[in-house]
Amino acid sequence: MEQLKEAELGDLASQLDQEVRQGRAVSEEKLKQEQASQYAARASRLAERKLLRLEESDVAVIPYTDDENIELIRGALLTLAETMYASRKAALDVAEAHGMELTIEFGDPGLTLCLDAARAAGGTTMLTQDGTTPATALRFRRSPGNLWSGTFTYILVSFPGIRKQLEVHLGVYVVTANSKVAHECDVAIIDYKEAERSRQARVHPRTGKLVAAIEAKRYSSSPPLGVGRGFLGLAQEMGAKK
Repeated sequence: MEQLKEAELGDLASQLDQEVRQGRAVSEEKLKQEQASQYAARASRLAERKLLRLEESDVAVIPYTDDENIELIRGALLTLAETMYASRKAALDVAEAHGMELTIEFGDPGLTLCLDAARAAGGTTMLTQDGTTPATALRFRRSPGNLWSGTFTYILVSFPGIRKQLEVHLGVYVVTANSKVAHECDVAIIDYKEAERSRQARVHPRTGKLVAAIEAKRYSSSPPLGVGRGFLGLAQEMGAKK
């Protein structure tokens, strides 16, 4: 990683570092087979907290092996080379044919919308990093991550007269029951018990306990057809009501 940074590939190094820290996603069955001790520890933590046990639809995360880390770096470098070549060629072709200048803008989703919606519904909100005390400083993910990793700021929403609580997170993965694929949610509104289950067992929250998700994108012009198709596929995976 340090050599990549020295070669002015800091962004790639950061992405790889994030991937390594995130770990390799495995199904509940694979976790039971590959790491029986970890499976037992996760199940024990859930039982102690009286949370739902691990099920076939759960996806856990385990560390990469050294060989897998090397393969990640090799694959990333190959992809980078292919992408740089294709992007440069495409940009030159467009510039030569039409004299067009393409601009891509990126925007991060904010919590303002969710804060306003929760308060409008009569809820009490708290920006927190531990679920107990208000955050003294805001800290957000710069790239997608696991809900249980890091001390990042999220919203805890409570409603008067109701024991049910919600958590609003930025940039966390949730897993679908059918495909067992982990999808990034720019903004995820999750049942508190499901979020706590995720933290204790170190498994991705399930879409069945996802209240709502927001996909945040900003385009300077109409997005291509593939973007719409991809969004429809994601919406179908998440569930029409999410």
